[in-house]
Formats: sequence, structure tokens, C-alpha cells
Amino acid sequence: MVKRWLLILSLVTNLALASLVVTFGLPWLSDRIGGRKYNPTVARDLNALRKLIYQSEPLHQVLEKHRQMHSWYPKELKEVSFPYPHYEHEVIAVGMSGNPIYYSAEHGSGYRLYLKLNWDASLSYDSAHRRWIYDPGDGSEGTDIEP
Repeated sequence: MVKRWLLILSLVTNLALASLVVTFGLPWLSDRIGGRKYNPTVARDLNALRKLIYQSEPLHQVLEKHRQMHSWYPKELKEVSFPYPHYEHEVIAVGMSGNPIYYSAEHGSGYRLYLKLNWDASLSYDSAHRRWIYDPGDGSEGTDIEP
């Protein structure tokens, strides 16, 4: 009789824990696996996207300084030096919130910055048009993000 009650109690406890995991754990876990989803019409998400943009400002300054000195943008980031000793490793390579910044030169006349945000979404900067674009990665049109 005691074994039966222990078994029933164990099953009820497991069901309760499973329900808690489904309710609270799966949204957190899906963000960890697929990356956080952003909705730029929601203030919290727009602020999070802007924080990612703000982290790249020292990179913009270094790239513009290089262009002023040499008349072109560098082909690779290893051609420039950063004013902060750990910026290249901690912000560009690793990125805030795990979003590294990728750089590509556009034939010396411009450059692009790219941050992969989750499985499909990205945030990119086009220096020729001087604009940030959030692409949700679902096939819909991207959204301009004003810093």
C-alpha cells in the first residue's frame, strides 16, 4: 500500500515538474538554442538591438580614421588598431550577448558589419547608406533601426 502511494506521489511530482519545465523552461531553452527573437516594434527589443549597435561605435571610429589616413577602408580588421586593449577580442570576436561582429570591405569604398542574432535573424550595417537593418530571417522585409 505504501509503495503504491509512493508511486502515485512520484508520478504526480514528475507531472508537476514537467508542467513547470514546459511553462517556464522551454521559452528560455528555445532562446538558448535558436537565439533570442527580437521584435523592433517592442521597446524592450528595440533597446536591445540599439545596445548591439552602440557596441560597434568604436569600430566605426577606427574604420573612419583609417579611411581618412589611407583613402580606403581596410580589407581586414587586423590592419587597424583599437583604442581599447580588449575591444577586438571581447566585443568584435566574442560580442556582447554572444553576438560577434563580422566585417567585410566593399572594394575599399565602403564596408558592412554583420551580427548574427539567432538561427536566422541578423543585424547589419551598410556604410554606403549609413543605416542599420534588422532582418528577422523569416523572409519578411528588414526593418531600419535608428541608433
